[in-house]
Amino acid sequence: MTAAAPARPIPTLGDLAATMVRLTIVLDRESELVRGPSTPELATLQEEKGRLTQAYAQAIAALRASSGPLAASPPGFAAEMKSAAQRLAGAIERNARVLRAMTEATDRVVAAMVGAIKEQRGGSIGYARPRAFAGHARVAAGVTLDRRL
Repeated sequence: MTAAAPARPIPTLGDLAATMVRLTIVLDRESELVRGPSTPELATLQEEKGRLTQAYAQAIAALRASSGPLAASPPGFAAEMKSAAQRLAGAIERNARVLRAMTEATDRVVAAMVGAIKEQRGGSIGYARPRAFAGHARVAAGVTLDRRL
């Protein structure tokens, strides 16, 4: 017989608020790092971003399922939560914009590299007639792009 997995505690509004603040910080830091040279910190931030995003989604789902936790919160807490949600939304938007720009820049660089390789080869080799490139030295060049951010 296997034991059931221990039940996760239901997140509180405080847990949600802390997750929102931390996720905002992580997204802003990732946006800063993506603009500069690659660092090992970026991979760590991406792992933390994934963990925090999952924790945020679970907290939201759990709190929606419970009955009115925000109404029972201390005065001013709802306004703080709304402010934290707005800061998080801004961080998400900035992060998405930076990641999109970096992806587009990478795509342009790869397209330029592929164009240069094709030009160096003298055109497409793959489907040409066998004698079409007689006298041309074939150069095998592979280009691999890691698009994980």
